[in-house]
Amino acid sequence: MKEYAVELPKEAGGKVTEFKGRDWKLNKSDLILSNSKINKELVVKLKEALQGSGFYI
Repeated sequence: MKEYAVELPKEAGGKVTEFKGRDWKLNKSDLILSNSKINKELVVKLKEALQGSGFYI
């Protein structure tokens, strides 16, 4: 089901990545859907927010 959920944002020019900023693959459970303009900044902010939380990306 996830593979279908990512197609619409991609077709609309969005970016679909894993938490590390790499292109998302079907076997990954971490997923970021965003527009292409803010994706890199969103990945950085997510890393900052999770730092020290015990959740590693």
